[in-house]
Parts: sequence; C-alpha cells; structure tokens
Amino acid sequence: MQGNGTLTMTTQIRYFKRAVDRMVCLPSKEAMLAQSFFLLSGGGNDFSAFSGPIGNAPAYIAKMVSTYIGHIQDLYNLGARMVGILDVPPVGCTPGQRVLMPTGECNEVANSLARWFNSLLRIELAGSAAAYMPELKYSIANNYNILTDMMANPLVTGLREVKTACCGAGKLMGEKMCGDPGTTMCADNHDEYMFWDMLHATEATVERGSLALFHGDANYADPVNFRTLVTQKKKGSSLPVAPNKQQVADA
Repeated sequence: MQGNGTLTMTTQIRYFKRAVDRMVCLPSKEAMLAQSFFLLSGGGNDFSAFSGPIGNAPAYIAKMVSTYIGHIQDLYNLGARMVGILDVPPVGCTPGQRVLMPTGECNEVANSLARWFNSLLRIELAGSAAAYMPELKYSIANNYNILTDMMANPLVTGLREVKTACCGAGKLMGEKMCGDPGTTMCADNHDEYMFWDMLHATEATVERGSLALFHGDANYADPVNFRTLVTQKKKGSSLPVAPNKQQVADA
C-alpha cells in the first residue's frame, strides 16, 4: 500500500475525509457517497519491499491484509458502500522479476506470496464485512487469474509479447526502468506487449483486463463482477454474500 513517490492509502483516505467534510450534495451527502463506486488497488509495492526470509511471510501478509481491511473500514465509516478491489497480480511474472530467474521464468516464490495475500484478503474481508460493515457491497477483481490467463493465451487477447517489456534495457528489457539512461522503446506496436516497462502493464493489457473484471465470471471477479455490483447496487437489489470459508493458497 505504499511505494516510492506514491501517496500511502492512509494519506489518500485522510485527503478524502477532508473532501467529504466539505461536500454539499442533494438530496444528501450520505446518499451521494452510498451510490458512488470506490476503486481500490494495493499490495504490489508492498511485496517489492518485502526482503525478509520466507518464514516471515505469513506475519507480513497478515499485517498487510489487516491494514487493507482497516482502510476499507475507514472508507465505510466515511460513507462508502460500494467498493471494487483489484487483487495482487502475478508479481513474479513481470520482466523485472523474470530477469532474476535462470531461464527467464516467473518467480514462483513471489507469485505464491501474491496468491497467499489474495486468498487471505477474501476470507478476512468477508468476515469483517459481515460483522462490522453490514451495508458494504463489494467485488474483488482477480487480477492474478486475469493476467495469468492472458499470459497463457496471448493470441486470444491480441498480445504478441508477454515476457519482454516494451521500454527498458538489457535482458527482456527488464534490467532498467523506462526513462533511465540507456533505455529504448519498442517502435509502434505497443498494443502487442503485455508490459510497458519492467513492472507496469501496457494500456492494451489494462483495457482487456477491464473487460474481464467488469463482465467476466467468478474466475475473474467475486462474489460478483463489477458490472453486477454497480447495476444491482443502484437498483437497490441484494447481492450474494462472499463465502467465508476458503483455504489460503499454498505458498
């Protein structure tokens, strides 16, 4: 939930509270906030910051999840009732992680941490929502599955290159961040690349992923997809409750 040059989620929520305190809405501020869609994304930078032994991972991930849910609770207390959450993608498959591996494969240790976080987030959020946020309606987009499927079937989504970055330098163009001295950029076929640089997806990847999380099945967003969340919340319909019994993925 933090990274170099970014605002922490704690800071962003503090700024949002200032805005809420100054809001004047008709028919009411509460009604406006309840009908608003809040999109949250976090976790990827936190895994980049994790450098301890793998044995410390459970406590680290548990702390990440409890902090994340605390932020959602803060938003709920400020009036948020409809939340979309992007889970952590396969961070071990970025070009920056692949270049660290012997044959350019995905870093499975990094990916296992992401799966662990994603599973625990679903379990703990379901329980917290039922106990402390009874009016909360949410959907968790499964970025991990979406990008994994896109890597496994790139031609189906119109992508040609899923390992090498469009902009960078060195092996897989993943040894330097785009814009650093000595980096170059792919010509005019940006939309054929999954990754723009050593860490970030291209616009083409984001567009295709957005279609999956808005319209896809439970493999791509749960307990409902984003489209169902938004339309049913506005209609005042009830949404299915997320399961509260899931097994944390094996690390």
